[in-house]
Amino acid sequence: MPPSRRKQPKKNKKKKKKTPSTEDARPNHELDSTAGSAASPFSLKLSELQELARSLGVSQTAPKSALIARLQDVFRDISRPPPDARILSIDLGIRNLAYALLTPGGSSTGASKPTVRAWNRVDLRTLSPVPQRQDPAPSQDFSPPSLSHLALNLVQTHLLPLAPTHILIEKQRFRSAGGSAVLEWTVRVNSLESMLYAIFATLKGLGQWEGVVIPVDPRRVGPFLLEDEGTGESQKTREPTAKTARAKGSKENKKLKIALVGSWLRDGRGVLFEGESESMKAAFMKRWLPKERKNKAAKEVEMRAEEEKRIDKLDDVADCLLQGVAWLRWEENKRKLVEELGKGL
Repeated sequence: MPPSRRKQPKKNKKKKKKTPSTEDARPNHELDSTAGSAASPFSLKLSELQELARSLGVSQTAPKSALIARLQDVFRDISRPPPDARILSIDLGIRNLAYALLTPGGSSTGASKPTVRAWNRVDLRTLSPVPQRQDPAPSQDFSPPSLSHLALNLVQTHLLPLAPTHILIEKQRFRSAGGSAVLEWTVRVNSLESMLYAIFATLKGLGQWEGVVIPVDPRRVGPFLLEDEGTGESQKTREPTAKTARAKGSKENKKLKIALVGSWLRDGRGVLFEGESESMKAAFMKRWLPKERKNKAAKEVEMRAEEEKRIDKLDDVADCLLQGVAWLRWEENKRKLVEELGKGL
């Protein structure tokens, strides 16, 4: 019998730790506007990526990998508005639809800030639809046949004459304040939103208008501008949710945005005004400043009685202006980032 072979104990081989190579070592780089670095912004920390997304008007609520993919999509589709662009920003509503026409600022345009060329508010109930059957209250008829004629009238008489190249439409919500019920007015405004997209798509398809329609999430506008101006919320509340909105209160947010626009007009900041937008500027100031509203001798805020009446609600006209300014700043931030980082994107 051959001697039994004893099993030799296995030697524990220590695994050598791999030293990180230059390819694996990817330090977190902060974006430095003064340095012409080609480092990719996607090596940033999650909190830094969220700040980058905020500055570009992109939703910040996502895991890091999803947020990086979202930012990559933004950089693939960068189309800087030309100096002669005409940005039409629309805040949707049935009784209080407001719009502002802006042109970009910059060295190429000779203007230091965006210029507001038109600024107005429209009550769709006052527009005349195509005559239909006699109804007891035709001004309150918002059925699809009636609302479609109102939407077409709005485009033909108010929007197209402004010759916009970019149309920003406030993205509508499906529910109000996180409630389970869908309000009737929400359905009407959502229908109007779809009709406007269809009208502009038809005009573009027929070769009667050349431009682009861009949806803008209102939840990105307020926090971005308020933070940008140093009057906004902290990092924790930059991305409003249904919970934080209820905690802070939509009325308080409206007051902050109205106050921001009022301070721009009072101090000559943010935007410039030319042409027919001057009358809305005066109306806004007269409504916003109690002292100016009572002072009949103030020539800078004088206006006709109908102009005084048409601006009994400030938040809609403020929102359309803020939306246009925010979008122009987002596009400028994208341009600067592409120039600074180049191939790193």
